Amino acid sequence: MSNDKIEKTPNERYLDSYVNILKETLNAQVHSNISLQANNKLAGEMLQELQQANASLNEQIAKLAGASTPDASALNSKVQELQAAQSTITALQNDKNALQAKIDEYRNEFDSMKGQVEHLDTFKNQIVQLQQSVANKDSIINDLTTQVNTLKATPTIAATTAGAPAPNKDGGIF
Repeated sequence: MSNDKIEKTPNERYLDSYVNILKETLNAQVHSNISLQANNKLAGEMLQELQQANASLNEQIAKLAGASTPDASALNSKVQELQAAQSTITALQNDKNALQAKIDEYRNEFDSMKGQVEHLDTFKNQIVQLQQSVANKDSIINDLTTQVNTLKATPTIAATTAGAPAPNKDGGIF
């Protein structure tokens, strides 16, 4: 035999192809089988967890079903209390709104009165100024009256000074 490549017969080639295809198919099936087994194990664990959760929920439902009658009446009582409280709140809110309207009305009256008081204060200040002015005028009148009376009481001095120049309007001789 020589080193030349020996040619395979068609039967041998067929068998080689068959064996290669068989190996590839076997490898694919092994991988698929392993994947299915992992999925099956995971599904079993999840099913067990769901069954436990379902049992727990069933226990809670049973507890609630047994206790629902007293709780329902207590809840109805609470609902009635809350409705009564809501009615009270509504009434208080209406009272508050009415009181707020009164407060606004009184505030407007107060502001109006405050304006009138300020107006009266202005008149009062003017009256005080007028009284001070009248008092000053009265003082001047009293001083002038005193001077006139003094001048009336001393006519003889003026007669003795007959040759004296006549007094000015302000009472002076110059």
